[in-house]
Amino acid sequence: MPTSPRDILVLVASALATSLLCFPPWVLTFKSLGYSQKPLGHAFLFSPPEHPSASRPFHSIQIDVTTLCVELAVIAVVFGLLLYIFKPKAQTV
Repeated sequence: MPTSPRDILVLVASALATSLLCFPPWVLTFKSLGYSQKPLGHAFLFSPPEHPSASRPFHSIQIDVTTLCVELAVIAVVFGLLLYIFKPKAQTV
């Protein structure tokens, strides 16, 4: 059972990262006079969102890896800073 603020922060950060990996951001990619993307939001990993134009040629639904990495990096930086703030005080003997 977590007792210190650091333990709680690690538990919350782990839960957020796990949730983000289970529900990643999705994007509709298509080629129409160039390469374009349309964000579709977050959805369960094994049940991607549906879009009517996904069945057309040169259209696909895939995980938005760039956004996923940015979101994971934000979690890491924010909770890294919080862990630094709540670091244990050095004890002098």
